Amino acid sequence: MQNEWWKEFFEGPAAEVWHRVVTPEWTQAEAEFLARWFDPGSQVLDVPCGDGRLAVALAQRGMQVTGVDGSALLLGHARVASAGLPVTWRRSDMRELPWAGVFDGAWCLGNSFGYLGDEGDATFLAAVHTALRPGGRFVLEAASAEAVFPRFQPRRWWPVGDWIFASAVTYDPLEGRVCSEYTVVHDGKVSRMTAWQRVRCAREVIAMLRAAGFADVQLYGGIKCAPLGLGGDQPALFVAVA
Repeated sequence: MQNEWWKEFFEGPAAEVWHRVVTPEWTQAEAEFLARWFDPGSQVLDVPCGDGRLAVALAQRGMQVTGVDGSALLLGHARVASAGLPVTWRRSDMRELPWAGVFDGAWCLGNSFGYLGDEGDATFLAAVHTALRPGGRFVLEAASAEAVFPRFQPRRWWPVGDWIFASAVTYDPLEGRVCSEYTVVHDGKVSRMTAWQRVRCAREVIAMLRAAGFADVQLYGGIKCAPLGLGGDQPALFVAVA
């Protein structure tokens, strides 16, 4: 796996595409799902928070939110969106969480889990567990084999306003990871970048959560809390208790 590829990736056109492509309706639906797990007034952690869309949405619902991300570009969007809201932003690696027993809840959504390799992903889960109070809930989206492979598409493209975003995806079975080669066309420019993501079966993710100290892990196939099945169009979501 390329060393820390995400540092450059999320400071460029791919991050701008993600910021542009997510609709308000998408954010609203995910925020409603998250809100069912956290009480109003809770102190919650969004890591990595990206452009802050979910942190802002939960702050608007009365929660005290801290957002952590490594991308200066995306945090710039987040700070603009959160004006006047109870949100604190921190720029750091998602494994480097300086809190112990502070938060009532946390989440990691947006296809962000699986970038760091086995050791790095385990370190991240342990850091989240440490940051939570006992009994705090953690909501995790993961690239689950049950959801990814039955609908695997080697090539895709999306128009995003006047931008074009295309991907060519391959799978390395020895490493258990997908490699995505992205092309972004915008303003007469063509940009290319590469991303890697570890794909695990749901059982492996649950084992990692338990190894990090979490208990009572629940598994869902998407934000409507349906059972996770083969080939669904929703991601695997795990809700665990610290």
